[in-house]
Amino acid sequence: MDGPPDDPSARKRTLDQLAAEAALLIAESTAQFQRDLAEQLQQQRDESLNRIDPGDPRWALLVEVASALVKAGFRIDDCLVAGHLGGACLLVTPNGLVVRWSQHDLSGYQFDRPDYRQIQQIMGKALAEVLRALGFRLTPTKFPGSYLVSRGTRE
Repeated sequence: MDGPPDDPSARKRTLDQLAAEAALLIAESTAQFQRDLAEQLQQQRDESLNRIDPGDPRWALLVEVASALVKAGFRIDDCLVAGHLGGACLLVTPNGLVVRWSQHDLSGYQFDRPDYRQIQQIMGKALAEVLRALGFRLTPTKFPGSYLVSRGTRE
């Protein structure tokens, strides 16, 4: 510091420096978030395995849900084509957007194992609870741990 610890002008400079550093960190985090989200959205496919056109009416909900999940710390898995790391699987279907959990390939090829099914159910429910907490409505599908997502109370 430039002056004694009780110097108000020194404290103000320190607070101003902290505010500037915080603003820089937020800007860097926002830019990284946008890059991460764009990269993950580029991998998304529709039910015909075609890349989803931003003009598709389902695109806006896909971006909204993916953004919310990435902000919450989830990875969006490309579960239709090249997914192998696991994460939140977003499936654009004729009925809308379905979300389910996708396990890493090391677990994913063992569908008949009880622990695989148990993990799918636990993580599917956890994913659903996070989305509900973020204001989305979910309707269970006929597949355990999979949910049709729609806009809820989220503003």
